[in-house]
Amino acid sequence: MYEFLEKYLPRDKRVRMGILMAADVLALCLASFLGLFVRFDLNISKIPPEYARAAMEFLPYYILASLAIFFLARMYSTMWSVAGVREALHVVAACGLASLVQIAGMMLLQLSVPRSFFLVSFTALCAEELGIRLSYRAVSYT
Repeated sequence: MYEFLEKYLPRDKRVRMGILMAADVLALCLASFLGLFVRFDLNISKIPPEYARAAMEFLPYYILASLAIFFLARMYSTMWSVAGVREALHVVAACGLASLVQIAGMMLLQLSVPRSFFLVSFTALCAEELGIRLSYRAVSYT
């Protein structure tokens, strides 16, 4: 599997950074969706339209702020093939800061969502980001 990745993934650092950023955008969108989906008993029809609208309205700001936070946290320059506990803690800290920005931004813009949305979204984002970042390491050792 490692040979497959080395053969087909570009060696250019900027292209790999772009791929990571695209994966992060998907993770941020999925985490926001899961925040509401899990809160409303895994039933999409139970999600009130005003909550879905609020989450969707803030999503572009959340994505831009989170990508900036991840960039400043050096999540795009770390060598993930040798990542360990320290890097995992940095990912969790960056996700925590992104979630705090989400909370503050949604409150400032008076966008209403359930309080549990933020906790579920943060947990999902941490799991997704750690999965993205550490998957390279897992694949390289199989």
